[in-house]
Amino acid sequence: MRIFQAERRIVLTGTSDEALFAPELEYYSNHNQYPVTLFGKPIVNLYRNINVQILITRACNFKCKFCIENDGIKTKNDGSYWLGNLVHSTLSQYREQGIMPNVSITGGEPTLLPNRLFNILDIVKSYHGIKNVNVNTNGYDLSVIRSFPGVRINLSRHHWWSGMNRQIFGDAYTRENVKDFSGVTLQCVLMQNYVNSVPMMKEYMDRYIDKGADGFSFRGLTTLDVDKGYQVEKVFSEQNVVDIKVILDTVAKDADFEFVQQKIGDHYIFEIYKYRGKYVRFTYSNFNWLRQIETDERKSGKSFSRATVIHPNAVYSGWTYDLNKLVTK
Repeated sequence: MRIFQAERRIVLTGTSDEALFAPELEYYSNHNQYPVTLFGKPIVNLYRNINVQILITRACNFKCKFCIENDGIKTKNDGSYWLGNLVHSTLSQYREQGIMPNVSITGGEPTLLPNRLFNILDIVKSYHGIKNVNVNTNGYDLSVIRSFPGVRINLSRHHWWSGMNRQIFGDAYTRENVKDFSGVTLQCVLMQNYVNSVPMMKEYMDRYIDKGADGFSFRGLTTLDVDKGYQVEKVFSEQNVVDIKVILDTVAKDADFEFVQQKIGDHYIFEIYKYRGKYVRFTYSNFNWLRQIETDERKSGKSFSRATVIHPNAVYSGWTYDLNKLVTK
């Protein structure tokens, strides 16, 4: 990952994704390899502090127009022995090899299943060397998360007005149910007709800072895989995309933002700033580019993994290939 401070920040406007990502891809492929063994099989992680992503469920009470994760399938609100066992086994094997990964718990909406969420958080927090644990949520019920000190809450809100959020979330969202925003990082997808400019981002942050928000994460609509089946989401994303590169170059020149860092990976851009003393992260990723990379890697016999993903039915996979196929061979 190339990391740049203020004096070396790369101007993004007019720069193609390929020009940004290709040099980093070449470096990762040739130098940034971390071989590990999981369930007796060799895996090559491209990041030492690999991210273990745990999907509690794929069900969600909201129906965001750009989301490809909600399959609408109801899941039992149990502790899920098999899911918990796989999480424990994965973290244990990483620890034995000197690795304490970052952990992201997501869905669907994980707080729909509080018993399962509690069980998974209890397992993760028993590994004291894991420093970064976060839960991505729409705020359905934050009580379980708040019962585990140190777990970061990433709360999705795409506007400061309830009516605008309802347009994105669907009719299940009627009004703001979260009253305490302390310790919360607000997540907002930049979209046309919603939050789509630097002045609107400032108003969004000002309003939530006044409510106690601790930080912010903005991202552009993801460039979805051309061969996947989510046509409605793909059309919505194409119609409402905001040029986040232009926004980032504008933010970099704005005196209200204090530049911290720019990071460029093999399919993503991170930029970190401070606004009114709060950390603000911007993210852009091109998953269509990533899938082409992964297709080429498989054809050449490479088995790179960019994340360890544990699915709600205790299926185990990586971003590049299905790890279950390795485990069951």
